[in-house]
Order: sequence, then structure tokens, then C-alpha cells
Amino acid sequence: MVAPPPVNTGEPELDAKQREVVGWDAGPAIVYAGPGTGKTTTLVESALARLADGVPAASILILTFGRDAAAELRQRLSLRIGSGEPPRVSTFHSFALELVVHLESEAPLLLSGAEQERAVRDVIDGTLAEETLRNRWPAELLDAVRTRGFSDEVRTAFAAARALGLGGDEIARIGERAGDVAWQSIGAVLDEYLDSQAQRNAIDYAELMFRAT
Repeated sequence: MVAPPPVNTGEPELDAKQREVVGWDAGPAIVYAGPGTGKTTTLVESALARLADGVPAASILILTFGRDAAAELRQRLSLRIGSGEPPRVSTFHSFALELVVHLESEAPLLLSGAEQERAVRDVIDGTLAEETLRNRWPAELLDAVRTRGFSDEVRTAFAAARALGLGGDEIARIGERAGDVAWQSIGAVLDEYLDSQAQRNAIDYAELMFRAT
């Protein structure tokens, strides 16, 4: 058996709840904790405890939301581990992109927020270019459809739909069952948006997480 990497001393003082998380070995667990309660410390100590138990560093993955948080985790782990191999630390989106690139034959173009905003606006404008398409929006929304605020609302709806694994046809059916014409319209526009991005092999962050999942 390969000896675990040496871990530097200087362990923080953990409270009872943190110790329970660090020592957890009964399968998946959801831990709720507010700001400043020691989430990062608990993650670091959990990873170190598993390394000390002989779990290979390559078998430990820590995901966090922001680059700054990921950098802090890496630094704190490195300081405690010393010369040993640290676990993998990544943001959710970075890990998802690596996974998608690994699984798909061609790396997708990841849209920035501004690029996605333009892409959504182009699709919405396309629905207003012809009379037959314009009829898909409820009459009471036609003035709002032309505004930037409406585009932002549609982007939010797209992201929520993809987070739930829903396509445009499913959103449209939900709108139909609820008697909500606006959601029926958004469903149709979501399919057009996804088709237009597929043609250029482009994805936004919501679609990236959908594909990775």
C-alpha cells in the first residue's frame, strides 16, 4: 500500500458539526452552512482526512463557484500538504467545459455574457421580422419584446429551462397546459436559439452545464 502524502501540522480547531462532516463516510451528504461558518476550512480538512486514509489525490475532486474560491482552496491545500500531490480543485464551469471537450469531437465556442445577449436578441428580432412570426408573441407583449429588459428576461428563462433539462418543446407544452401564451412563445424561441447556436457550435454557460450533466 502506498503511504499517504505527508500532511503539515497546524490543523484548525473544528467544531462538532465540522468534525461530523470531515469524518462522514456514509455516502452522499448535503451540508447547509452560511457565510463565514467555515465551509472552506471544512472542505480542506475533509480532503486532507481522505488523503490521510490513503485515498489517491486523483480520486478527490473539489468544485466551487468562483475562480477566487478555487485559488484559495488550492493554496490552502498546498500549504497543508507540502510536497504531496493535491486533490483536483476547479470551478463548476471549468470542469464542465473540460468534460464536454473530452466527450465531444469538436470543442464548442463558449459564449460570453455579451455574446449570449446578442444571440438572444438576434433570435427575438427574427421573430419580429415577418408577420407570421410576430404572431407568436401575445399582443400585450409586442411593445416589450423590443426592449433590452425583455431580452434579459428571456435569457433568464432559457437558463432556468436548461438547468431543469427542458427543451423548447417541453416549455411550450407547459405553457399550453397552463394557458400561458408567453411561455408557449418562449419555448418556440428557445428551440430557435439552440438551433442557431448549434450551427456555429456555440454554447452559453447554462447549455454548458446541461451538456456536462
